[in-house]
Amino acid sequence: MLNAQQRTILKDIWGFDNLRPSQEPIIKHVLENKSALVLLPTGGGKSLCYQLPAMLQEGLTVVVSPLIALMKDQVDDLRTHGVPAAFLNSSISAEETRTVARQINENELKLLYVSPERIAANDFQLLQWLQEKHVNRVAIDEAHCISAWGHNFRPEYTQLNRLREFLPGVPIVALTATADEATKEDILNQLELQGERVFLNSFDRPNIHYSVHPRKNEKEQLLSYVQTQGNSTGIVYCLSRKKTEEIAQHLQENGFRATFYHAGLNAQEREERQSAFKNDEIQIIVATIAFGMGIDKPNVRFVVHLNLPKNMESYYQETGRAGRDGEESEAVLFYKSADFSQLAGFFENESEDQKNLLLHKLRRMGDFADAYTCRRKILLQYFNETREANTCNKCDNCDTPQRRWDATEAAQKLFSTLARLPFDYGLAHSVSILRGSKSRKITAAQQQLSTHGIGREHSQPAWMEIGKQLIQLGFLDQTIGQYPVIRLNAQSWKVLRGEDRVELVQFELRPDPLADVSSRSGSKRRSPSSSAASSIKGTALFERLRAKRHELAQNLGVPAFVIVSDKSLVSLCEILPSDSKSLLDVHGFGKVKAKRFGDDFLGVIRQNSEASET
Repeated sequence: MLNAQQRTILKDIWGFDNLRPSQEPIIKHVLENKSALVLLPTGGGKSLCYQLPAMLQEGLTVVVSPLIALMKDQVDDLRTHGVPAAFLNSSISAEETRTVARQINENELKLLYVSPERIAANDFQLLQWLQEKHVNRVAIDEAHCISAWGHNFRPEYTQLNRLREFLPGVPIVALTATADEATKEDILNQLELQGERVFLNSFDRPNIHYSVHPRKNEKEQLLSYVQTQGNSTGIVYCLSRKKTEEIAQHLQENGFRATFYHAGLNAQEREERQSAFKNDEIQIIVATIAFGMGIDKPNVRFVVHLNLPKNMESYYQETGRAGRDGEESEAVLFYKSADFSQLAGFFENESEDQKNLLLHKLRRMGDFADAYTCRRKILLQYFNETREANTCNKCDNCDTPQRRWDATEAAQKLFSTLARLPFDYGLAHSVSILRGSKSRKITAAQQQLSTHGIGREHSQPAWMEIGKQLIQLGFLDQTIGQYPVIRLNAQSWKVLRGEDRVELVQFELRPDPLADVSSRSGSKRRSPSSSAASSIKGTALFERLRAKRHELAQNLGVPAFVIVSDKSLVSLCEILPSDSKSLLDVHGFGKVKAKRFGDDFLGVIRQNSEASET
């Protein structure tokens, strides 16, 4: 638990009364000047885990951040909270660099954001500046970029161990939202964090609803979907640059404030479109994966993929851009089996080992899209997180009751086969034994097993689906390597001993999940008016407050959410503070923001009240 002084800093600067339960032990550990690897879900509050300690201790916290846009947003946000922060990257002038150098030399900063390129380029001037100052810790954001196993590999990140030379004994805190087991081990090894504390929190984003639909007429399907979302903000991901332009034009023609974003735009165009989206001038941005890693916009209500993502890590990170404020949000995937072969073609120029790894990750993504079981459970299982419940009531598979069948006997046959094999094999090989295959891949010893051929009642594809569901439900473990194998676990042995039964979804009878996209609002999922917060948005007061926020943001040259979040605007509408003291009860308003922006928002509330009375 935080002490009184620490709580005061948290409230005065950030306007929070309490930390999230997942943040408390991390911040306590960081305040003890210890290194750590922190895995928190997107929107889980990673930044506060080093920002709050930076304000509570003497010295400078150095933050390595991969994107210029992300650095600028974070520094702008910190400055609006009254935190002395700056950044060094290729976007600033020589004069601005000298200003930051002076601030470092005169100990005026609490947080300094630097790009990994500055470290990789052996920027001795920067490193020597830091060496001479009291650096209390180094925070490495998006730490998965260090690993070739990861989905956003950045070669510059592999040079970050140079910080150990120049800053010996300074604790390192590596933070990421997306890391499978192989990536996690790579981070620990490359940053020399072996033996340090690993904070592995739940990857679950309970406020996000997941759904997958067969892609037929993508433009009309997407249009039908976004028409159910009112004025909500969203991101639409496409595989090609051409498609982003076509989809954005289709949305514009149908009355939506939409634009496209891809790597073919020049730097100024990309910056203008990012800024317009962050400032709520653009409602929907249609983009390739070039967009988003540096976007910390809290009020994105939906993320749509019009193609299959390359892997589960990318899907998790991209869908995680929705609902960062904790409000109900949606992740929608429109999928065609042709996506798989198209994406696989992109891997042809890779080395054999890398190609196999990428194909394995793509297959796992395909399994998610084709699944009949709870999608949340599959997603969490991928990150080695076990979810006890087999349903979440927040995905399309759980929304519609599925017909189930008692698959205990089938599971026992597969598990019995695995128990008799002296080595671990993949699912397809194990199924071939069950089916009685006599191909050259099945050894003579395997053909002599008592379970050889006892599963002929199911076809090979049916057995593969049974196996996938058993993995997804946690009855089998599957490794995440270049050549994934399946293994028995405690749940498998319970089934083998007759202590547990297995129910699987009757996949042959599964209905088309996309009978009519426009009927979505009648389902159990969120509709634009299903929550108290949604009923406040769109009211006259909310819109006036939002207009005031936009005006303040333009005057300061920062994104609107840096002033205050949508959640704070909703809280203003609910509490209706009348003075500076009651303003401190509003979410996100600490003493700094109340002093800086309080009169502006209080004035809007007074004017709205007077207008209502006349």
